[in-house]
Amino acid sequence: MKNLLCVVMVLLIAGVAQADNVSISVANHSFETPVFAGVGDASHNWSDQDGTGVNIIPGWSYDYTAAPWDSPNDTGVWRNANAASPDGTVNTSFCRHSAGSAAVQVTGPWQDLGYTIVAGETYSLAMDVYRHDATANHAVSLTFNYHDAGTRTEIIENLIDITGQTTGAWETYYVSFTAEAGEDYIDQSLGIEFNNESVSDSWHGFDNAVVPEPATMILLGLGGLVLRRRK
Repeated sequence: MKNLLCVVMVLLIAGVAQADNVSISVANHSFETPVFAGVGDASHNWSDQDGTGVNIIPGWSYDYTAAPWDSPNDTGVWRNANAASPDGTVNTSFCRHSAGSAAVQVTGPWQDLGYTIVAGETYSLAMDVYRHDATANHAVSLTFNYHDAGTRTEIIENLIDITGQTTGAWETYYVSFTAEAGEDYIDQSLGIEFNNESVSDSWHGFDNAVVPEPATMILLGLGGLVLRRRK
């Protein structure tokens, strides 16, 4: 019985380690496309939304209530000037909150991961966030959605108060959930989203969206069964 217990525990640990090291694919996860010529260059052309075919930000989509899409004051991707990414890459997404812009966003940038949600799996999203503005009442959000026939529906949102975060510094934040049998999102496509939820007009940086391979509950259950048998 001791040998069986050890084998199961090794398998369990191996499964958790795999979940920590193998990610669900996030397209353009660190916003390194498009490639810019110089520091300070930017694009707001999410998935070629403006139809020009120039400086397309692939993988991600973004919803507006109105044009223009290429306003220099709105959410997009920049080649870093004063916000060098934690992973050493050169591009960062900056997300604007504005009550007065002609292109006010109704959501943040989002992506359909094309991964089918399975009951019993736990999903996590990690993103690096850069606090750009120093005034009070600043927040960001990380969200899991599901996509069904073109409709995007929220599963869970983590609204994060970053007022206490050092201005000009990066921090890593998370959101996670365990898929429950019988919910509408089961067998639908998993999606992610991020946004600037601040009260005042502001920009904050986002980078390195990572969704690790979900941990399965099968091994956890098996380990529990063996532990109970040993007792």
